[in-house]
Amino acid sequence: MNERLERLEQKLAASERRLGRLQIAFALAVVAGLCIGWVRPAVTQDKGTTVKAPFLVVDEKGRRLLGVFATPKGAMLGVYNKAGKLVTSMAADAVGSGVLGVRNKAGKTVAAMLATPYGGTMLVANRDGKFVASIVARAAGGALEIRTKKEKLVASIEATAIGGALFVNHKNGEVVASIVALAAGGALEVSNKGGMRVVSMEAHADGGGLGVFNRDGEIAVGMIADGDGAGMLGVHTKDGKIAAGMDASADGGMLWVFNKGGNQVLAIGPDDKGDCLIGVLNNDGKFAVTLRAGPAGGQLEVFNDDETFVAGMGVTDGDGQIQVSNQDGKQIVGMSATPDGGALVVRNKDGKLVASMRADPDGGRLELYDNAEKVRFKAP
Repeated sequence: MNERLERLEQKLAASERRLGRLQIAFALAVVAGLCIGWVRPAVTQDKGTTVKAPFLVVDEKGRRLLGVFATPKGAMLGVYNKAGKLVTSMAADAVGSGVLGVRNKAGKTVAAMLATPYGGTMLVANRDGKFVASIVARAAGGALEIRTKKEKLVASIEATAIGGALFVNHKNGEVVASIVALAAGGALEVSNKGGMRVVSMEAHADGGGLGVFNRDGEIAVGMIADGDGAGMLGVHTKDGKIAAGMDASADGGMLWVFNKGGNQVLAIGPDDKGDCLIGVLNNDGKFAVTLRAGPAGGQLEVFNDDETFVAGMGVTDGDGQIQVSNQDGKQIVGMSATPDGGALVVRNKDGKLVASMRADPDGGRLELYDNAEKVRFKAP
């Protein structure tokens, strides 16, 4: 834009030098004639007077006031202050549009207007001629830009196909904050001075989302509303891999912990009965141990790598129980507390009872069974 105005002003100055005193006198006569014509009644006005450019309008002391010049692109008009310095210029540009420039008394351009393929553009400069603000018409609508005294872009507001957008720049030119209208609603993004995103907030179909990123741009913490209207929170490693998570469900809240490979290794939350459940998982994401609290008390379960139950401890009617099963999940050993004392039960691989020991009111009792679970020996 500065170059276009400078070229216009250079052409004005060159045209002025070509004008002689005869042209100035002729211009004065023309202006006088026009002024007389302007005060006559409209019914007596003729078709007016045609003046051939270039010409200058001067005051009674011969000082320039106005200049009109012809160029290959159209007309150029210059307005001068009392010191004879150009302060306003108007011209047609190469594409047939108009350009307007305004200068201060020091000769610096401080404002400009021009036409573009999308509409109009207005520029504002400081006293040193540095452009510090602009209003521009673009394909999607209008835009406003704010710059420093060194013409560095620091803020802009513009219309988009969806709505509005606001951008804030660091002095190094990087965008460090933005507010944008998206299809689902609004979005806010904050970046560091290097232009790397560190915080983002946005609306989506299910609600809102918040992301916090590390200096390398990897997600560190994420919060979002899920499709059921509940909240979710994720904490990530420096590589962006999930490390821990929390979410809400119909039963309450859940906590998830993951290993460095991204596999879930711990889960804590309520079960469908409202009791607390803790699950420990192996590297393949399969349950290895569970701890549960229930109305009767606590319960511990151990599983093999196929998630088959192989051992457990729990409470029944206030008494403790221990159970050991084989890899097929069949109970082979059981220990429990009874009103008379303790009891031990042993079964074969098919789950058949083969031995039992227990305390009774008279002391201890031992029983051995055959494969049909018939007593083969007992003592006493």
